[in-house]
Parts: sequence; structure tokens; C-alpha cells
Amino acid sequence: RWIVARAPARLRGAVAVYIGVLSVMVTLAVASHGRHPDLVLPLAAVAFYFSDLSVALNRFVRPALSHRLWGLPLYFGAQLLFAWTVWIH
Repeated sequence: RWIVARAPARLRGAVAVYIGVLSVMVTLAVASHGRHPDLVLPLAAVAFYFSDLSVALNRFVRPALSHRLWGLPLYFGAQLLFAWTVWIH
């Protein structure tokens, strides 16, 4: 709700849906841990979630280089981890 409230009015619905979709992704990735004992997929999902949080903070709260400094490595790290899950499974 905190991020949605700071988004422009015309984007609030889309931002809320996107956060919901990302939350479902993280939930399913964590739930998959029971079937696949490695933590690569849950770590990738959580890293991707937080990388998008850095984008939201930068866009809707306050633009800052610090958001990019932790958000971009998380984004690219998440992408590498997602790719790794395809390779190992």
C-alpha cells in the first residue's frame, strides 16, 4: 500500500496488480522448495522482487543513485539465478 499510494493516480491499479503478481511469484517459488530442495529459485524470486522494489522507490518515492546501486545487481543476479534453474533442472 505504501508504494501504491505514492504512484501517480493513473498507475495505482497497475502498480497494485504488478505487486500482487510479484508476490504470487515469490510465494510459488518459496512453495516449490518442498519439491526441489535447492534454494536457487526462491532466491531468484526474492532478489527479483527486491530489485523491482528499488525501481519503485526510485520512480515513485525519491530518485536516488543508491536505489540503482542495490537494485541493478539484484536484478541481474536474479536473472542469472533464473537461468541457472533452467540449466540445473
